Amino acid sequence: DIDLDKLSELTFLNKYYLVHAFNQYKGISPMRYLIQRRISEAKFLLETTSYSMNDISAIIGFSNQNYFTFAFKREIGCSPSTYRKQFLKT
Repeated sequence: DIDLDKLSELTFLNKYYLVHAFNQYKGISPMRYLIQRRISEAKFLLETTSYSMNDISAIIGFSNQNYFTFAFKREIGCSPSTYRKQFLKT
């Protein structure tokens, strides 16, 4: 998992400056952006593979499948399994 401290360390920037600068550039926090990117990748995997939810959550960088499901539901409005079922119907 990557957190703000690790991101700050990797970029050699103070974490408060990093958050401020990233927010100015992208309009969202770095961690929110990371979650959105992960969810976007999860959608792709749900649409194109038969990987289990546990495998997908690990592939996209969530160490906990329950948090992956929570984050997916918050972003998309339904669970990953419901999303896959709806996608396969179309």
